[in-house]
Amino acid sequence: STGSPKGAKISHQSVINFVKWCKESFLINKNDVFSQLNPLYFDNSVFDLYNSMLLGNTLVFVPTLDINNPIKLLDTIHKHKCTIWFSTPSLLIYFINFNLLDKKKFKNIKKIIFGGEGFPKAKLKILFKKLRNIFFYNVYGPTECTCICSKYLISEKDFNKNNYSSKNIYAPIGSIAENFDYKIVDNKFRQVKRGKVGELILYGPNVAYGYIGDKETSEKNFIFDIDNLESQRAYKTGDLVKEDKLNNQL
Repeated sequence: STGSPKGAKISHQSVINFVKWCKESFLINKNDVFSQLNPLYFDNSVFDLYNSMLLGNTLVFVPTLDINNPIKLLDTIHKHKCTIWFSTPSLLIYFINFNLLDKKKFKNIKKIIFGGEGFPKAKLKILFKKLRNIFFYNVYGPTECTCICSKYLISEKDFNKNNYSSKNIYAPIGSIAENFDYKIVDNKFRQVKRGKVGELILYGPNVAYGYIGDKETSEKNFIFDIDNLESQRAYKTGDLVKEDKLNNQL
C-alpha cells in the first residue's frame, strides 16, 4: 500500500504450516494444476509457488503480457488444463465487465480463490451464477502472516435477502486457520464482546519475525502478548472485524 517493500521475515516452518493448511482447506490433490496469475513481488504468489512445489503439483506461469490480454489468459489456462485459479477480485471483475466469462475456457477450473481486496456481491453473484460447478473461496491474510490465513466458501445463501444488503456488500472472510489464534480488541487492547467491531490480532507459528532492517516498525506491529496463555508472537493487523455470533466466522 505504501509502494515500498515491507521485507517481512517469514520462516521455513511458517511456509510448511501454510502449505499443510492449504492442502487440507482447499482439498488440493495430486492432479491439481496451479495457475501463477500473481507477480512474484505480490504476496499472493506465495500460494501458487509454494503449494505447487511442496505438494509436487504442476505450476503454469502465465506471462505478464498474457495476463494483460484476457483472451490469451483464458487460452493459457484452458490449454494447460489449470484447475486452481487464485487472483485478486479485480481480475475476475474485469472478465465480468467485458462479458468474457467463457464457460468452455473455465471448464477445467475446479476452485476459484480470490483475496487481497473486497469482492462486491453484485459482481460475485454474476460470476457464481455463470460458472456453476466451481468452488469459490473468499480468503484473507496479511503478508506478515504468510500470505492467507482464513477462508470462506461462497454459497447460494450469500445472495439471499438476509445476507445481501447495502450494509453487507462483501462476503465474510470466514474461519481463521486452525493453527492460528486470534483476538478482536479495542483501542486499549481489551478484548471486545462477540459481535462488536475491533482490531484483529493474529497469533501463531505463521506470524513473521518482524521486518528486515526496520526495528521501529517491527516493535510497533509485532508483539508478545503476555496475557495469551502461550505468550505467542502476535501481529496487529490494523484491520477492523467482528465475529459472527452464531458460527465463529469473521
